[in-house]
Amino acid sequence: MYSYLKITKNANVKLTNITTQDGTSYYFYPMSLGAPAVPSTNNGAFYFIPISGTVHTHNQCMTTGTSGVEAGAVSDDDASFCLSHQNLVNYVLAAILLE
Repeated sequence: MYSYLKITKNANVKLTNITTQDGTSYYFYPMSLGAPAVPSTNNGAFYFIPISGTVHTHNQCMTTGTSGVEAGAVSDDDASFCLSHQNLVNYVLAAILLE
């Protein structure tokens, strides 16, 4: 079973806790934060949740009431993330779509 990862972060902050092994991408986080509610594996230090895609917006868009895409372009960081994780289905959404 694969999950979609919902990402809400500050603009210009890079997401670094996704790794790919043997063609499968995983979101990972420290085991000290507790077990996930979805199927996962661990290495004794981190939980690894297999993911097939991401749904992403920015905190600023959620709090300011702006769409986040009013300029008509996806940020360089978001584009770079999508290009570096081409095995995932990545959606970058305007915050107004999530309300």
